[in-house]
Amino acid sequence: MKEMEEADASYLRRQHVLGIPNDEERRMAVALLAAQIGVFEFEPQTGRAYWDDRIRALWGVPSGEEITYETVIAQVHPDDQELHNSQTAHAIDPAGDGHIDIEYRVLPRDGKPMRWIHAIADCQFSEGRAVRLVGTVQDVTARRLSEERTKLLMHELEHRVKNTLTTIISVVKMSGRTATDIAEYTRAIEDRLRSMASSHEMLRNNDWSAVDLHQIIRQEASGFLGDDHGRLVLSGDPVTVQANRVLIVIMAVHELLTNASKYGALSPSGGQVVVHTRVADGCAHLTWEETLPVPVSDPAPVSQGFGSLLLRQIVPADLLGEATYDQRPEGVRYDIAFPLDD
Repeated sequence: MKEMEEADASYLRRQHVLGIPNDEERRMAVALLAAQIGVFEFEPQTGRAYWDDRIRALWGVPSGEEITYETVIAQVHPDDQELHNSQTAHAIDPAGDGHIDIEYRVLPRDGKPMRWIHAIADCQFSEGRAVRLVGTVQDVTARRLSEERTKLLMHELEHRVKNTLTTIISVVKMSGRTATDIAEYTRAIEDRLRSMASSHEMLRNNDWSAVDLHQIIRQEASGFLGDDHGRLVLSGDPVTVQANRVLIVIMAVHELLTNASKYGALSPSGGQVVVHTRVADGCAHLTWEETLPVPVSDPAPVSQGFGSLLLRQIVPADLLGEATYDQRPEGVRYDIAFPLDD
């Protein structure tokens, strides 16, 4: 930040004017500067304090203004003022250990964003009285934000793992409803679990953020199409799928592709699938339309297996949207609309 750079330059000028008595103090000054550490002194008997320019910049206090304890505490976050006061009182109490090591938040007076501060100080006593509190402060905002982000990610991961395990249990339980033998049942479970695993790989490759819907369809379809990519056509608006929705969307795409490759437009008998996406009024709309080379005069009724239940009920419920599944003579048509935001 510009204020910090100016504070560093002022600090170096001050050291040049005052002079550094020896190499040890010169090394100390350079170390404080490199670590972006500010230095302060506080006189408990008078209530006055000394701040270098770095601390003034953190508090948003102009150079030249007299510093008192009220100046310090006025910019400390209200929720942290009690901690700051109690730690200071303990440090200057002759019965205490004379030491401060705390982290608290500061709301700069000049309107700059809130900062996290790590303060360390020791008190000097004379004849049973605290005469001087000397310490340093360091801006640790970046570390605290990183810790909070890590905690948030761990919470999100825990939530996703729990949901994934619940989904796996449902897949294992419901895949057996229409299976005619163990081999078919095993194959169905393996394919669905492999699809679920691909969702986590895709999220990892996208830094656990949102994923483009066309990207999801292309990646999932690659295992079904081989070199014949012309049988699947993608068109329309880009649609961003939030990270917490990628799993259910991939499962839906997998079921559509599986059905199309077994019985529909992606089967060896030929055909084509056209997927069109559009965005309107804050909602995403997807149309999956299959075209068979020869229309079926008497299309089979929609099955009641796991895939059908997933597409017609589970997916729209999870996405807070609506879906229709039509088994037409010319091929399956699946429409789903859902809000872009949760």
